[in-house]
Amino acid sequence: HENIFQCEGCPGERRPASKQLTLSKLPNTLVVHLKRFGVSTVRDTKLNQSVQFPLVGLDLGKHLTGWRSSQEEQVNSDQVPSLLYDLCGVVNHVGTLSKGHYFAHVLEGGQWWRCDDGKQPFLITPEEVTENSLTGNPYLLFYTRRKYSASPGLNQAPNDSTN
Repeated sequence: HENIFQCEGCPGERRPASKQLTLSKLPNTLVVHLKRFGVSTVRDTKLNQSVQFPLVGLDLGKHLTGWRSSQEEQVNSDQVPSLLYDLCGVVNHVGTLSKGHYFAHVLEGGQWWRCDDGKQPFLITPEEVTENSLTGNPYLLFYTRRKYSASPGLNQAPNDSTN
């Protein structure tokens, strides 16, 4: 079993364990930093695993501390608020650990643009944004919180009285 934990208070005893990440507050802009560089005593490497991420509708409501479910108590999914985020930018890295190149995909005016050093920004399709996830290029993901009025107060920005 891969989730076995050595309890400090129980010498010689290993127990099944699970780890859970919850959030107490959610920002209006969420930045996800993907681990793309591995460090070891032998050599450092670039990690190229594919990553799947949504362009729209990343729901973090179920990860809020007050709304998480435990093994003892199941929370009705209708009670969990939808706190939705939409992707608005991606920083990509191509190359190796010792030399490489960064470029970005940016959502502006409802259209995706590729920004790449001295080149003029040019339009790309949403599919081209997610294609890079298969090649191991995404390094930073930028999400903006969607305004949502079904659960008043939960989806509004701080100091924002409008929906």
